[in-house]
Amino acid sequence: MLIASGCGDIGSHPPNMLEQVKQVRGLVVEVQGLPFDAPNALTIQSSDGQLWEFNIGIAGMFTTSHLNDHKFLGQPVTVFYTETPTGLLVESISD
Repeated sequence: MLIASGCGDIGSHPPNMLEQVKQVRGLVVEVQGLPFDAPNALTIQSSDGQLWEFNIGIAGMFTTSHLNDHKFLGQPVTVFYTETPTGLLVESISD
């Protein structure tokens, strides 16, 4: 099992938000969205077995198809995220 971590352009965030951006690395378990569009939700499993469910509200990152490739090939991703009142929100994703 692998861990997933989120990664974004941290330099573009306001200084007070830097403290709020967290990351996790893991294997892609589920991706929701149209195949060639940006996904709207992502679930990964970290190396300790914990499932992490994320909302994705930004365009221009990986497509649903690309993240499904990671799922089927067992390649981990890193997700940078913030905690919001409605759940975990992806700031960025890296291979």
